[in-house]
Amino acid sequence: EAIVCQFIPLTVPPLLPGSSLYLKALALGVDTVLDSYRQTLVRVEQKCISEPQLPLSHLQHQLEDYQQLLPSLDACVKLVHRNKLCGCQILSHLHQQCSTGIPIIQRAYERVLATCHGVLYKQLSAWMLHGLLLDYQGEFFIEAAREAPAEDHGDQSEGGDGSEAKEGTVQPLEPKSTSLFRIEHSLVPSYIPLRVIEKILFVGEAVQIFQSQAQAQHTHMGVGSKLKSDQFRFGQMLAELQKQPVFSLREFERTIDSIRDCVAEHLWRLLVEESNLIAHLKTVKNFFLLGRGELFLSFVDLAHSFMKLPPTNTTQHDVNVAF
Repeated sequence: EAIVCQFIPLTVPPLLPGSSLYLKALALGVDTVLDSYRQTLVRVEQKCISEPQLPLSHLQHQLEDYQQLLPSLDACVKLVHRNKLCGCQILSHLHQQCSTGIPIIQRAYERVLATCHGVLYKQLSAWMLHGLLLDYQGEFFIEAAREAPAEDHGDQSEGGDGSEAKEGTVQPLEPKSTSLFRIEHSLVPSYIPLRVIEKILFVGEAVQIFQSQAQAQHTHMGVGSKLKSDQFRFGQMLAELQKQPVFSLREFERTIDSIRDCVAEHLWRLLVEESNLIAHLKTVKNFFLLGRGELFLSFVDLAHSFMKLPPTNTTQHDVNVAF
């Protein structure tokens, strides 16, 4: 109990920059589980005061369940500190602890895991509904790719994101058409399949495409506005998942699939109908895949005069101009 009681005040104080949200949630969940233990101690103390001749066997009976629970919580906290678990790694460890045949320990870890899931669902809501990566110290399993293409402002923006992550501040990455994200596999919870994580990544990236398109057109009409009408429903679906006392992978995947299907339909309309994808593909076919051979015939006739000569320093430039 001593280790657990030392762990709680170190992590429960108000959130500071650089502090772990998942460690806060873990401490809060453990503190909630220990409420019943504290209440039992109060009742036992009052009983001892009112009945001084109370036998020791009565105390052992009242605290029997906690003789198993407290050592388990103590070992859990020590393992988190010793292995320096962070972010969704804590979720994986707690989920493993729920697989036990001792009811009181199973119920306790399910309550702690549900508290930590609150952080996960908030990050999922920000990412899947608004395309924002809200993260403290890189605890989420989706992160901005460090190897983004270098452009005029790429180094500056990428460096800014990195400094914010080091300082532990929130990273509300603004939707950009050049933003790249990837899955950090070491932070993926062990009980969530990779196929579900990939769908989550797809939804957030698609939402960013919608927002970038709306900003480019300086309008809120079209697919972006239609998707916004579904955001409230998506938020309610994630909130219902968060209320469940025990995590259900089937319900979780079903919710993610529903959101993914809706977003994919909006993305298809944006690309195929509004952006006229078929016409663009036909243009690519005609121009680059010899769909219209007369274009390349004209290019060959125009470039024949200097392509038959040995290459010089200006040959590449001349070919590009002719093309």
